[in-house]
Amino acid sequence: MRRSAQMTGLIVLLLLVLSLTTFGQQPVGSIEGSVTDQNGAVISGARVTIKEKTTGRVINIATNSDGFFVARALLPGQYNVRIEQQGFSPAVLEDVTVQIGQVANASVVLKVGSAAATVEVAATTGAQVDVSRQTVDGVIRKDQIDQLPLNARNFLDLARLEPGVIVNDGGMIDPTKVNAFRTVGISGRGGTGTRVQFDGIDVTDETVGTTVANLSNDSISEFQLSRSSLDMSTSLTSSGAINVATKSGGNSPHGAVFYFGRNQSMAAKQASSQEGDNDPFHRHQVGFNTGGPFVKD
Repeated sequence: MRRSAQMTGLIVLLLLVLSLTTFGQQPVGSIEGSVTDQNGAVISGARVTIKEKTTGRVINIATNSDGFFVARALLPGQYNVRIEQQGFSPAVLEDVTVQIGQVANASVVLKVGSAAATVEVAATTGAQVDVSRQTVDGVIRKDQIDQLPLNARNFLDLARLEPGVIVNDGGMIDPTKVNAFRTVGISGRGGTGTRVQFDGIDVTDETVGTTVANLSNDSISEFQLSRSSLDMSTSLTSSGAINVATKSGGNSPHGAVFYFGRNQSMAAKQASSQEGDNDPFHRHQVGFNTGGPFVKD
């Protein structure tokens, strides 16, 4: 009986993990575009090969009758796009950037020529206009996160970089959230209704707001803040949501080591200090992160 109960518990746990993996909203973006010839005529049936540079993953699709293609549910990162059709020189777009919740444009004009003569096309840079959703998004990239000085190293402080956002200590809404947690108020709201997701898993505290978990800045690949009006992808929010994508491995080993130090002898006197109060203030934060392939490609 005891073994049976253990097996039942294990099965329930596996089903729970599978359901979270299957139904969680994923922090992904997409690549789309149109393929035409030099006269502006659409090219249907063109072969489109999309390769993720970090992992070597390859996606093969084709343009439809309108010369349009789209690849959805792509993890944030750099991609190479190759487009080819018989009778035309292949076109290659290097380093197409996919960001959370964003649509990268990979439209090309194919030129008549030999298949051996590849034409390199500059990928479109800058913000893309997403005409399929009513949200307004801001994305903070990994390199920005690495270079930003965040006091207390709380990942939700990144939301301060977006206009119209106020970040406060969680203690303002509940004493159990003091110091370690933040509330993110979007477009004048208090922050209790802002959704927070890690890799598509909702970690919002449904009782008082903010989160039930924190995350190291060094494990974040991208940080997205969206303002929305009843956007179905972020479920119960009418104000906005924070979507965090964590770092993953790749074909090349990589990593970093960090140290952050604060010392009272190298800063102004603390506001709470009183005359004769010599309590020292020292803060040392050290850590590392590493990644690489379990199995190449």
